[in-house]
Amino acid sequence: MMIFGHNRSKIPADRFPEFPKMQSEKSHVRKGRLSKADYDMLRKRLDDPKLFWLKVFVTLTFTYGFRRSELIGAMVGYFDPKAAALTLPAFTTKNKMERIVDINPHGEVYRMLVTLTEGRDADAALFTRNGRPIKDYRGEWAKQTADIKGGSGKGGAVTLHDLRRSAITNMSEKGVTAAQAGTHLTADVFARYISRDLNERRNTAKLIEG
Repeated sequence: MMIFGHNRSKIPADRFPEFPKMQSEKSHVRKGRLSKADYDMLRKRLDDPKLFWLKVFVTLTFTYGFRRSELIGAMVGYFDPKAAALTLPAFTTKNKMERIVDINPHGEVYRMLVTLTEGRDADAALFTRNGRPIKDYRGEWAKQTADIKGGSGKGGAVTLHDLRRSAITNMSEKGVTAAQAGTHLTADVFARYISRDLNERRNTAKLIEG
């Protein structure tokens, strides 16, 4: 549609195609989310050292709201333990802008990343399984989350993207803004990822009436 629009002046009127009216995606926003209780249960299932890669993957997504593609393609060198930051180059992000995520140097995520990267080459894949870069996590993910519902997947299955929605909702509940989170360019899109449960909505009502 953009290509035709750009060349509108060069295309005869009787040959210019008609396009359907653009519809807003706001009414189709998914609301799936992983509860804190299910998140804790999932993490316990991933205590097996062989699944440490997935545990870190899940923790990063649930805590900081990373996209799947950002982590799948991440390199060891993206994490700087001295600066306590994980930097995603512009070519790895959806909006083509560098994203610097500051990590609490005294927190669990920092320790996990140190364990995951220590002694490894900077250009090695951040997430590996049996010494090979992770390309597809879906089989293990389906196995570990088979009985967890409340997500946006088929039959209410929890998807990895639901963890991103959980992270953004949790940030919002803590008063973190879109600009501080760095997950989206605008507050409007950030807000569309927020999916509050009943208790959170009631707490908001108490604040309003208080």
